[in-house]
Amino acid sequence: ALNWSSDNYDNVQSSVWPLLKQSVVNNFGNRELNHASSKLYSGVNVFLDIYKDNPFIKAHTSAQKTGAHLCEAMLRAKEFGAHKQLDIVSFSLGTVVALHYLLTLEQIELDSLGGGFNRFSIGDVLLMGSCVDKHALLSNVHRLIGSKGIIRNKLTVVYSRNDTVLKYLFKLAKLNEDAIGYEGMTVDEVVDALRTNDADLKARSRFDVECIVRKKFDCYDLTDIIVSHCDYRPKLSYVLKLIGYKNNYEFVDSCYVRS
Repeated sequence: ALNWSSDNYDNVQSSVWPLLKQSVVNNFGNRELNHASSKLYSGVNVFLDIYKDNPFIKAHTSAQKTGAHLCEAMLRAKEFGAHKQLDIVSFSLGTVVALHYLLTLEQIELDSLGGGFNRFSIGDVLLMGSCVDKHALLSNVHRLIGSKGIIRNKLTVVYSRNDTVLKYLFKLAKLNEDAIGYEGMTVDEVVDALRTNDADLKARSRFDVECIVRKKFDCYDLTDIIVSHCDYRPKLSYVLKLIGYKNNYEFVDSCYVRS
């Protein structure tokens, strides 16, 4: 979901600067180029340095690593042994932790195929107000709910168009990404992603894959209910009841509040 590195920074710097330089020549002529270029170059570098050190990007990276470490820690813990089913409820940056926990678990199972790896299973996964990039999730959705997906039951996304944190701050920090907590995802988008990336589903008809998706995926637009990014917490019980999440919303709510 992050796709950020120093290479991207260098690529932006090398591609933007010639365009700005040419713009100065076109508008002011070569005489003003030396004076204007030094200021422009300085300004571009300042902007890119600020962007590279953005605290949200650092937190996003930490959330990815946390998800991977959490998976490895839980696999070592006796209380999370075989024949256990886990359901995951996550919110905001916690959805990034959840996603990378799932992707790490899926990769470990894939690497251990035929090697006696006996893991616990993942039942239902709920992502609310998610900071996960929509396109990144679609590119990995086959690993979650595909023919060999890690999620046994259902992946559910809850989003709100009133979420100004994701609408403005997320877009400012992650210029080329769209948070699913604001954008949501459609059944058609998930079907297309599965038929593109899942080898076993490529041979199936679109109708067959759509039937699978409707059993394994839900997306709820709660714009009329959730008025801000922070509105999920006080309304958690109501949201869980509304979407019929597992019918154990009081237990989930109590655990979530304590954590």
